[in-house]
Amino acid sequence: MTISSVHIGIINYPGAMQSAIHGFTEMFTLANGIAADAGINKRIHLTLINVNQLPTPGKLQALIIPPLMDKQQYLNVDSSIQQWILKQHANGATLCSSCAGTFVIASTGLLDQRPATTHWDLAHQFRQSFPDILLDIDKILVNDADIITAGGLMSWIDLGLELVAQFVQPSVMRQLGQYMVVDTGLREQR
Repeated sequence: MTISSVHIGIINYPGAMQSAIHGFTEMFTLANGIAADAGINKRIHLTLINVNQLPTPGKLQALIIPPLMDKQQYLNVDSSIQQWILKQHANGATLCSSCAGTFVIASTGLLDQRPATTHWDLAHQFRQSFPDILLDIDKILVNDADIITAGGLMSWIDLGLELVAQFVQPSVMRQLGQYMVVDTGLREQR
């Protein structure tokens, strides 16, 4: 059986929630094991990307901006990071964020007139900064095809499950949720 790799990158910012970065790594490792046991030929290959050493845009199927706890990182996004993210998106990467990471995607302009979510406590700041985005703070996850945003700090779990369902198989996502004892049904943030 030929194994098909799904390439996902995750940006490691200063002030990024390290439990989310490590959690994605562990979640995708578990998903790969479940897929292998089920005879499914897709595996997620996760690449950690240092924000201070952005590589030449490669072929990523998805790019994750994890929760950011440093306001300077998400309120003042460096233009070189914005341009790099835009190139990844232009090369076909689905952009993904959790919590304040949505500010980073929004800063590129790609979310204008599109639905998104972020942490409920950041809604006022987000609406002030990005009035053209259709913010739905009640949702914990908004999958708008090429951009997926997730709500609060721990919504990275919902985002990870969504990526497994989308890029590997929904049955793998459901088994992963059972194994992790995590609800895989639609939830809300409110």
